[in-house]
Amino acid sequence: MSKTEGFVPSATYSDPFLDLRPKYGRKSKRDPQDFPSYLQVFSDRSAFIADLSIIDLIFNQGPASSEYLQALVKKSIDGNAIG
Repeated sequence: MSKTEGFVPSATYSDPFLDLRPKYGRKSKRDPQDFPSYLQVFSDRSAFIADLSIIDLIFNQGPASSEYLQALVKKSIDGNAIG
């Protein structure tokens, strides 16, 4: 392991990954209906609760969480509802 030579600001760095953090930050407003439902722990007692933490998604969906998130990203890129 070695130290870095310097910091490269994102404005000058060509990142191959799409950074959607600003779009999905806590300050953005989203309609709960934009999120597809998944089985949650107390779904037998209450309706789906959208827009919870990533921990809720991971604990309830396990390995399928990545597919769920990829579907949200695709939906966002295609210009549908989310955001």
